[in-house]
Amino acid sequence: MSWLFFAILAYFVAAVVSALDKVILTRAIPSPRLYAMWVGLFGAYGLVLIPFGFRLDPLLQNPLLILMSLASGAIFVLGLYFLYSAIQRSEVSRIAPLFGVLVTMSTLLVSVALMIDTLDLFQLFAFTLLLAGGALISIRVLDLKSLTREALVSAVAGAFLFAVSFVLIKSVYLQTGFLNGFVIGRVGEVLAGLGLLFFSRKEEIPSLRMYVRSVSSSAIGLFILTKSLAGAFFLLQNYAVFLGSVVLVQALSGIQYVFLIFITLFLSFRYPAILTEKSSRKSFFVRLAAIFLIGIGLVVLAFREKPQDLAPGLREFGVTFSVSRAQEFGLDWQSTFTEMLDDLKVRKLRLSAYWDMIQPMPSQVSFFELDWQIAEAERRNVEVVLVVGQRLPRWPECHIPDWGWDLSKEERERALLLLIEQVIIRYRDNPSIKYWQVENEPFLPGFGVCPEFDKDFLDQEIALVRSLDTRPVIVTDSGELSAWVPAARRADIFGTTMYRIIWSERLPGSGYLNYYLPPSFFYMKANIVKYFARTTDIIVSELQAEPWGPRAAYEMPVAERDKSLSFEQLQDNIRFAREVGFREAYLWGAEWWLWERVNGRPEFWNYARTLFGS
Repeated sequence: MSWLFFAILAYFVAAVVSALDKVILTRAIPSPRLYAMWVGLFGAYGLVLIPFGFRLDPLLQNPLLILMSLASGAIFVLGLYFLYSAIQRSEVSRIAPLFGVLVTMSTLLVSVALMIDTLDLFQLFAFTLLLAGGALISIRVLDLKSLTREALVSAVAGAFLFAVSFVLIKSVYLQTGFLNGFVIGRVGEVLAGLGLLFFSRKEEIPSLRMYVRSVSSSAIGLFILTKSLAGAFFLLQNYAVFLGSVVLVQALSGIQYVFLIFITLFLSFRYPAILTEKSSRKSFFVRLAAIFLIGIGLVVLAFREKPQDLAPGLREFGVTFSVSRAQEFGLDWQSTFTEMLDDLKVRKLRLSAYWDMIQPMPSQVSFFELDWQIAEAERRNVEVVLVVGQRLPRWPECHIPDWGWDLSKEERERALLLLIEQVIIRYRDNPSIKYWQVENEPFLPGFGVCPEFDKDFLDQEIALVRSLDTRPVIVTDSGELSAWVPAARRADIFGTTMYRIIWSERLPGSGYLNYYLPPSFFYMKANIVKYFARTTDIIVSELQAEPWGPRAAYEMPVAERDKSLSFEQLQDNIRFAREVGFREAYLWGAEWWLWERVNGRPEFWNYARTLFGS
């Protein structure tokens, strides 16, 4: 399960603990040191987890992990001492909410300083929303004004120590199993508790005994339940830290107060004699705003999570091939094609049924180029995605023959449907054809030389293909510039482009744009189409593997080509695609790799060999 689930569950348990604390009516803390001591000694509960997978061997191989785990537990107890000191100097209702916000902020600072955890743009946005919502829902300005300087200093010190403790244990979790770090961390708590006991003053122990004796017998059961639930909260919170971001787990603490509001309301209605909940109109709207911020933050985090079903890991690469593109580079397209299959060992191809190549004149139809490519692919057991329609891969995007532009919209559409029908019938019995792709990025406006887009006609094309064959239909969209949902709703398999550095004359300066997008950008869009389009499969239909500059690649000098796709950038694009993890990625640029090899730069072609298993 996701770290988000365990974090939310942890803070629900924390809210229950807070509600029970209100019911118990805990009195003032007689001794912060002894309170922290007992909590530390209570850390011995972690030892019961040893039979469930704890292993000492990995820790002995790296003694630093043992020291860090022990330090994490000990520092946590020391942080509790300062927290209890702050509560003793003020009130728990004033300190606890402020302390939660301080811990969240301190965790971010400590984590970034030690480079343990970094947040991408979407995580930082969610963090800000959660922090603001948590502060708004839990902290009252009047409570802050009433705090003494000593209480505030103690709260800040305790929050910083909590942050150090969490970041330390996260560092341990990154290097060993959860139980290994968690159990040793609890040993650190016990050692800290024993240390506090050793340094306790003699008069503190009788004070604590008097405090314990003053607790009614009817409250003992609730006290035990509360502390047991507190232990469960700490275990769940640590497991969430193990699975995810320590900073974001802390930022989610504000949701505890959302749960607490509803629990308190329930208890106030159920047991009005024990607990009442008063709320003004102002506080109601403040809480509503806070819940809204926290809710948006949760949505961002939920949609930012990697969808394991749609992104199971990049397993195979393919190539998009174009006859005209090879010819633009001055290459023999047939030898380029066979070298791609025999030398690179490409076993997945995306080919296009170009209308202007198949039907240059209304009465002249020739499938020579496409027949030859598919036959060669079949001989080598290569899987083929065949793209049909008018908008197909490569500039000018819409490959409409000259005579087709002279037709009316209705006449051109009828002619295109007739061609699509011929293509499907011609190749539907060929075992190499694995998917049909209908049009290429049809929902991307303003790019290419194309007639006005008509989604109703796109639906006719898709319906025609499905009526003629049962193979899955791919519909593609821009990875960076489109919403995906309209295309994904029409697809059996959705295909996204993935470009990192592009050029456009509309951009200022040099015209280059680096998409500084994290993998989570694609996760969010994948999650959106998963819920709004019921998409079950996503591939990368075009992964940038050739330059994109102000002129054709063969017209640009090396320095200009390298601005958008140097050899290092190609490697980084592959790494990025692997991190995103959609199951297949069709590379865009095989013709260019061969041209570079012919012109003295073989590294692109040689690197491609490693991708296809040659």
